[in-house]
Amino acid sequence: MPQQSTIDSANDGTTVRMTLWTRQPVCGTRTTVLDRLGQLRSQGAIDGFDVETWPDEIRLDGETTHDEIVATFERFGDWASDHGVTVEPPFETRQVSPLLGTSYRVLRLPVMVLAVYDDELAGVYPCTDGAETTTIPDFLDAYEADGGLPATDAHALSGD
Repeated sequence: MPQQSTIDSANDGTTVRMTLWTRQPVCGTRTTVLDRLGQLRSQGAIDGFDVETWPDEIRLDGETTHDEIVATFERFGDWASDHGVTVEPPFETRQVSPLLGTSYRVLRLPVMVLAVYDDELAGVYPCTDGAETTTIPDFLDAYEADGGLPATDAHALSGD
C-alpha cells in the first residue's frame, strides 16, 4: 500500500491538485519538485498536493497487493491515449522468466511521476508523443508561466 502525505491549502477558489508518485527515498530531483509544489501551494496557484510512494516494480500477473497502483497506471494510460501521448516510458512492462515456475509480467515504476487534477485527471508527466517528451520540470515551468493549467499534450507544452 502506498504511503500518503497530504498538504492542504486554504480554500482560495482554485481546484487544481497534484500528486507526486515517487520511489523511496525522496531525495535529489524529487526534493526539488516537492519544493516547487510547496511554493505553488503557498502562492495559491494550486489547492494542494499529495505525495505517494511506490516500489520499484510490481507483479501484474496473479495476485497483487498493489491493486491501487495498477489502477492508477491504467488511468494514466487512458489519459495518455485520449491526449495522443504515452506514459511508456517511464512506465515499462516486461516479461520475467524464472528458472523455476511460470513466466509473469511486471510493471517497472518510474522514479517520479506527476499527476495533475482539475476535477478529473488533467495531465500525467512525464509523457511523450514519440518525438517530444514533456518532463515534470517542463510542465511546472509551463504551469507557472501560464498562471494555471497549460495545454495537456507534449506538442503544445514544447511550443510545437
